[in-house]
Amino acid sequence: MAEEIFTTWDATDAKGRYVSRIPQYQIYCIIATMYARPILAPTLIDPQNPKTIQDKDLVILQPGEQFELAGIADPSFTLNFPRRGPYEVMLSYQFYPEHYVMVTGSKKADLLKRAAVISTTSKTFTLTLN
Repeated sequence: MAEEIFTTWDATDAKGRYVSRIPQYQIYCIIATMYARPILAPTLIDPQNPKTIQDKDLVILQPGEQFELAGIADPSFTLNFPRRGPYEVMLSYQFYPEHYVMVTGSKKADLLKRAAVISTTSKTFTLTLN
């Protein structure tokens, strides 16, 4: 089953040029031969076949509450920084509630149905590679 990619790192160099991405690969095997196929675009879950999630997978925030995303990979895992120097780095996050459905009997099912689409980008921060 496809997993939706919901966080994306972006960076620009000192001249404002975007840093290229390190290719991601899907590894598969046919008989005794392994193959690698590049993944050219982030996977999005088909809303016609939403992913079933558990109650623990959906965090509901009340006004004034915040939630820290844990386990986000270092930007160098996905971006190909070409040289030393300063970079302006930002993280984008997207959530599409129509791509998910709660398990049967979930107390959060109605909240997910009424949830808004979220698309946000962090403040830019400076990263200097020495």
